[in-house]
Amino acid sequence: MADNNTLPPAVISSDDFEQYTNNWVQLITQGDAALTALNESFAAKDGSRGQYLSMPADWVRWLISTVGCTQVKVRFLLTKDRQFNLTFYATDAQNSRVSAYYLLSLESTELGNLMAAMYGQNSSSSDDPKISSGNDGTGSVQIPHGVAGDWVKNWQEADKLTPNMFATTYGFLRGYNFQRGDLMNNLFNIDPAERQQLRVDFGLHKYYAAYDNNNPQPTYTFGLVLRLVNPDAKTSDTPFYDMSTPVPPGY
Repeated sequence: MADNNTLPPAVISSDDFEQYTNNWVQLITQGDAALTALNESFAAKDGSRGQYLSMPADWVRWLISTVGCTQVKVRFLLTKDRQFNLTFYATDAQNSRVSAYYLLSLESTELGNLMAAMYGQNSSSSDDPKISSGNDGTGSVQIPHGVAGDWVKNWQEADKLTPNMFATTYGFLRGYNFQRGDLMNNLFNIDPAERQQLRVDFGLHKYYAAYDNNNPQPTYTFGLVLRLVNPDAKTSDTPFYDMSTPVPPGY
């Protein structure tokens, strides 16, 4: 069936996937020696730190429509131009890949940064998608705006990025695994406007890990937040989703 009205997704080959994911692992495991390259990998075209990535809502529909899809995996990439990137792909119940590797690209725009700065505020726009309460059984849970706003703010205000921000007790982060419902519930009540996008915001989770001393220090760990937005809107109150599982383990 011909379909000439939608933009086909940007995808990468299996060979590129292996190369770009290996590039990321090689960088992040260098420790302090990777400080400069790590910060440069997140630099936007205007020199600022990138705050988010996005994909058209149509791509999300195609991804979760993949026959057999039970989970959506997101992997960290370092592309041939040494820029941080993400790829989304679907897997089935046997953990086998059943979709193409959907490639996102780092971007930073004045409007996008304005919206990111407003996350967590109690403001709304009639141009935004309607709020969804989610759907029981999908595995997705909404995040309070204030919590997601804190994560985004932590990312924005970090003096510099360090490899420790991408480390867990299981090893350095290679990506996240999302429940299918985290993407599906973003599409509930969506208006048919072509401008709708799934925004993937960068954030830093602040928490206190297990310690054996009386002087605990906060830990900051890189995370992703999913949200459907209208790029033309100046404010937004649509829900955030992130019930992801860090990788490793189970890469």
